[in-house]
Amino acid sequence: AGADCSKTNTVVWKRPSEFINGAFEVYSGIDALSIKPGAYFHSLMSPVTAALVCIAECPDLVCSMFSGRDRDSRGAYDVLLYHDGERITITIDDLLPCSLYDVPVCTSHLGDDLWPMLIEKAYAKANGSYQSIMTDTVAEVLENLTGYPCPCYKFDDHCVKEMIRMNKMWAKLLEGSALGYIQ
Repeated sequence: AGADCSKTNTVVWKRPSEFINGAFEVYSGIDALSIKPGAYFHSLMSPVTAALVCIAECPDLVCSMFSGRDRDSRGAYDVLLYHDGERITITIDDLLPCSLYDVPVCTSHLGDDLWPMLIEKAYAKANGSYQSIMTDTVAEVLENLTGYPCPCYKFDDHCVKEMIRMNKMWAKLLEGSALGYIQ
């Protein structure tokens, strides 16, 4: 178990070689079950962590979020995100937030992959800070990571109940699947 940084609020920025023993990759094992929530969120799943679990189901999508260069000699990465529907490139370095015990406090990977940490850092940079992304919804994060629309339906809403009763919700799901939004 990782250290709970909420008790000390101490974060140190480290390069992967300083907290990963041995070799590490940007992505070698893209798997939703390998994603670990960051210690900064009190062991709960942040909206970004939840979105990363979702996109891990589509490894090609994760790979497409990185430009042709995986990393330059200075440890810089280009991560491709979306803002207002437009694809943007966010350049980040490989300094990642860790506890005093060399445990990443951002979303991480149970193996030696960097992709969850790098995508989350790029998303935080695009939105101003790690703290600012804690209030986003999973749907907002997914739209900004994938560029795909992510409507939310509250099942206690009268209109949604009516859509379900009239089988329109099922039709909407089938339409989304046909358009490639649902896999």
